[in-house]
Amino acid sequence: MARTRSRGGFWVGAVAEICIIVASLVYVVSSELWALIAWEALATGYLAIGFTLAWSGKRPSRVSRGDVRAVARWSWVLPLISSFAGVNSAVLALIARGDGIHNDALLGVAASIGVVLSWTLLHTGFAQMYEATDIASDQDAITFPGNDRPVFLNYLYFSFTIGTSFATSDATLKTLPARRLVLIHGVVSFFYNALVVAVAFQVLQHAVAS
Repeated sequence: MARTRSRGGFWVGAVAEICIIVASLVYVVSSELWALIAWEALATGYLAIGFTLAWSGKRPSRVSRGDVRAVARWSWVLPLISSFAGVNSAVLALIARGDGIHNDALLGVAASIGVVLSWTLLHTGFAQMYEATDIASDQDAITFPGNDRPVFLNYLYFSFTIGTSFATSDATLKTLPARRLVLIHGVVSFFYNALVVAVAFQVLQHAVAS
């Protein structure tokens, strides 16, 4: 049986993600340190609340199947835009630091935090896509060991396992859309991790040199 999630919860998250995107774009346009810090504050709050709710393991309320499909159709958009916008902000922060626009130490710390947050947002976004794919499927697209109905923490576990080890752990994929999503996630993670590592290395190198 396919699973459902709360539509209201999705829209609350969507509003938070829109705020993150706007804050990131403000920094991209203005190149101001305060704008980057504002984006990071919003992203930190969004992730902290989201992970706290997920960690509790509470089961989502059920909604109509039509609402589920409407939510699932767009659930992937905002998380990925948020993560890529965050990486862009972090890279611009490093460029600005090299140009001496802001205080080196403060901007280096802000850029490092931005890299970590953008990486976390990316895999959280994929967790939402896995959940949406499972929800929208007429059969279980992703199954986990045990008989309990999966909660969002299951999808976070699955997503971050792929993001860090490129493996699907103990979950079983049963549909083509789920396998396609894992393929995309694995490829994106490979190049994304290379970018994140490169940026983080630059920050560490600068910190050591200072």
